[in-house]
Amino acid sequence: MMELAPRSFPVDQARAEALPWSGVSEAQHQADAAFAAARGTVRKPLFRPPPPKPEPLPPSEDIVDIRLAEEIEYIRRMLDALGGKLAADPIVLQRHAQTMQSFDLIAQMLGHVAGVIQTADRKAAITRVMPEMRARLERRSLFG
Repeated sequence: MMELAPRSFPVDQARAEALPWSGVSEAQHQADAAFAAARGTVRKPLFRPPPPKPEPLPPSEDIVDIRLAEEIEYIRRMLDALGGKLAADPIVLQRHAQTMQSFDLIAQMLGHVAGVIQTADRKAAITRVMPEMRARLERRSLFG
C-alpha cells in the first residue's frame, strides 16, 4: 500500500527568521481591532442551545385516560408514517407540498392532545401545547 505524505516545500530557516515580522502584522491587528469595535463588545453565537425540557407532569390516575393517550399516540405515529411514505414519492411531494405539511401539523396536535389527556394536571399540560391550540383550549364558553 502506498503511503501518502503531505507535500511540503523546502523552507530556508535562516531567511524565514530574517523576515521583519513573525505571525500577524500590525496592520492586521489594527483591522481586527476596528472590526471588533464596529461589531460591539461580544459577537453573538450563530446558534442557541435548545431550551431545557420541562419537568414531566404527573400521570393521570384514570387508566382510561392513559389508554386513550396511548391510542392517540399510536394514531399520531401511523399518520406520521403515512406522511413519510407520501413524501418519499417525488410526484406527490411536488404536487401537494403544502398539503403534506398538514400531516406534520396534525401529528403535532395529536401529540399535544395525548399529552393533555394522560396527565393529572391538565391545566399545566395545556400551557405546554402550541399557542394556537392553547388559545382554543383556554377560550371562554359562548354559553356561560
